Amino acid sequence: MKIEYDTEKLINLMHDIYCCTKISASVFDTNYKCIAYNSLEYEPCDSLSRNTYCSCIKKDPERAKLCFLSDSEHMQISSVTKKIVIYTCHAGLVEMVMPICHYDVVIGYIVCGKFRDRENKYSSVEKVKEIAEKYNLDEKDMISRYKKLSVLSNSEITSFFNIAKICIKYILHNQLISLKNNFLTQKIKTYITENLASPLSVSMLAKKFYVSKNHLYSLFVNEFGISVSRFITNERIKKAKELLIETEKPIVEISELCGYTEYNYFIRIFKKETGISPLKYRKQNGLSDK
Repeated sequence: MKIEYDTEKLINLMHDIYCCTKISASVFDTNYKCIAYNSLEYEPCDSLSRNTYCSCIKKDPERAKLCFLSDSEHMQISSVTKKIVIYTCHAGLVEMVMPICHYDVVIGYIVCGKFRDRENKYSSVEKVKEIAEKYNLDEKDMISRYKKLSVLSNSEITSFFNIAKICIKYILHNQLISLKNNFLTQKIKTYITENLASPLSVSMLAKKFYVSKNHLYSLFVNEFGISVSRFITNERIKKAKELLIETEKPIVEISELCGYTEYNYFIRIFKKETGISPLKYRKQNGLSDK
């Protein structure tokens, strides 16, 4: 599976998130590699917003490795559950991971944090003291660094969730992260073939898979040599033929199973595509209508 990332635009988006919320956010790929992050948080010109707590923790290579392991472990969890994961990192701070899902495929992650929570559910001064002792760091210095971090209440964390969800929709809609075309085409094809009885339209598919109508048209023409609408019709007629031959279901029921709620319209389309009516097609293959 090939995934394409518009790194520059992703970095700009992470920058905007930080400017509005003062919470750092980064985008990671499916190999848990950071591909876009907010650089402002670490700029020396803004000492009040700098995360010097994490900078101190990461000075030691072994501790920096633990940061990566903590992040990757929770990205794996979010990949399986397809849900937001909020947790305490190994350094005692609050962090959360949000999977970026294109249909049912995880194509990246937004990792938000580090910050502290007002209710002390995930982070606290006591935990910082434990971290300082564990890593042989100056306790007062680490507490001072800790208190400079952004602090969010439970309701503010929920609000941040909602903002991040909107950002994910923006990422998908504008294809800042996208699947390679042929993989995406196969996903759409599978959806169509598994939902032939349901209403299917170019507009609905474009919205569901976060692509424009023109791009959706190009995908199918390049992959199958036909438009999406033609593909849907072909698959519905194909299914109708199979049901006519392999089952004794009434033709009116077959019409509905193939996505045609108007029986007479189904008859016209089937005859136009095959040259004969459904009843005649069935009779030519040894079955009579029920």
